Amino acid sequence: MRRPAFRPDDILWHDALMIQGTAGFFVASILCASTAWSQQTISFRQGENGYSGTLDTWINQNSPNSSYGNDGTRWVDDDVPNSIFSDYRGQALLRFDGIIADAAIPPGSTIVSATLEIHVVEDIDTPFWNPYIDVYPVVRAWDEGSSWNSLAGGLSQPQDLAPRWASFNGDNEPEDNSLKLIGVTGLVQAWADGQPNWGVAFLPEIIDGNDDGIEIATSEWGTVGQRPKLTVTFIPPAPPPPPIEGDFNADGVVNGIDLGLILGAWGTNVPEYDLNNDGVVGGYELAYVLGLWT
Repeated sequence: MRRPAFRPDDILWHDALMIQGTAGFFVASILCASTAWSQQTISFRQGENGYSGTLDTWINQNSPNSSYGNDGTRWVDDDVPNSIFSDYRGQALLRFDGIIADAAIPPGSTIVSATLEIHVVEDIDTPFWNPYIDVYPVVRAWDEGSSWNSLAGGLSQPQDLAPRWASFNGDNEPEDNSLKLIGVTGLVQAWADGQPNWGVAFLPEIIDGNDDGIEIATSEWGTVGQRPKLTVTFIPPAPPPPPIEGDFNADGVVNGIDLGLILGAWGTNVPEYDLNNDGVVGGYELAYVLGLWT
């Protein structure tokens, strides 16, 4: 039975489990912002507003030691040579580094929505099959120098990939509909919550007799507006409350514990407890703590 085509609003299929991560670098454009912890929208695309943290490549079973990190496109194909005598896979990888950071999406933010945008510059043209392209969260290390062999014979589950996150049609229907939108809200939420970000992989649906695949524009593609883009709407975590003077143990209340600390320092000049800076812990501090008692 044919799977239903992926819809851009199919945002959360499951929570992906990540196992390791790396920091990146970033400069991104905030499209809409007000106060520090209101809803904000930010986008990441290589070459826009100084952002340069996109990593992408593809791995080729037909040339297992080759790497393609500097190519303008990446292939997703169930048989790269397009031969009836072979089934050599092509698998693509994409990651946006540096997106979870204080100056971008602060750790602990609530992700309202997140959409991955890619452009398919060469689609599946066979009239006999119309395979899907599957999107998986990646749970292992990789970089733009990775190859089929360096990743131990390509990507597979469960050692390299979390369960399938989404799918989209490999044929641009109509022909000029090259834009694909993939909801990744839950995935970005996992990264904001501290799970490592190794990005996503694109794998072909395997159909006997089909040898066609797709090419996706990479971060090196000449037209900046067709490079991969991640757009995230989020609510940053509220800042911690300001410290309460007299709350010496910083538990958020002034009570008997703080009174005990004052009495323990009575008559000394410990700066931490000398609230009026007169050189001695005494009656002023006692009255202050009793006045704020909760």
